[in-house]
Amino acid sequence: MADLRSRRRLHQRRRRAGGYRRHPRRLYFRYDHRPFTETEAGRFETALCDYFDARHALGCTSGTTAIALALLGLGLPPGATVLCPAFTFAATPSAIRLAGHNPVLVECNADLNLDIADLAGKLTEDVRAVVVVHMRGFACDVDAVRALTDPLGIPVIEDAVPALGARLRGRLLGTIGAAGAFSTQSDKSINTGEGGFLVTDSADLFARATVYCGAYEAGWAGTSASLTHHRVTCATSTTRSSAGGWTRSVPPWPTR
Repeated sequence: MADLRSRRRLHQRRRRAGGYRRHPRRLYFRYDHRPFTETEAGRFETALCDYFDARHALGCTSGTTAIALALLGLGLPPGATVLCPAFTFAATPSAIRLAGHNPVLVECNADLNLDIADLAGKLTEDVRAVVVVHMRGFACDVDAVRALTDPLGIPVIEDAVPALGARLRGRLLGTIGAAGAFSTQSDKSINTGEGGFLVTDSADLFARATVYCGAYEAGWAGTSASLTHHRVTCATSTTRSSAGGWTRSVPPWPTR
């Protein structure tokens, strides 16, 4: 008890003498008193658009969330059939389920990427989207996939979680399909502990994803999507810890 009183007196003397330094206030939330473009999340999303040469970027809580938000952004009917490779992390089909759709597996080739021949046989009239995965940094041939899906009007989402910064024929993975999903989880190229983001050139997809993400206070004004009937279904917005780590991690990203 005497020791406790002694510590309290020491603390009081230090406060009176100005012995404690005040640390500068750090604001890591998506929204605060500043314009959105000046926040940690806003600056990070701007840096992502610059790096990927994409029109829109949206920070979220994980790569799984980014895949789900990309699918939600497509505006597919509930319970749609979505193809994905059989060899992938469990998060890929889980994200399809999270978005309210049904994953159907496609066989893989020797590079552990989606097999184009098997994909061709599974592109039935029930299929509404395809999620390709760039496994372990090896690019899936998105051009070959789109050669099959584009004539059918089927959009392609890129699960680029394992391939941040990798390229296919000079183009950054994640920028070839309708949207690209990435992770900043602890063992990824950019590590914020937990986190993720998506990039897209589609204003409609971005607007829907932003609303579902719960990050709709800024960033999607002026898009053409009709959002009247959309519900915010999951708490997926950028967290304080993620945003704070992101902006300090972006530069420089080496070309692979």
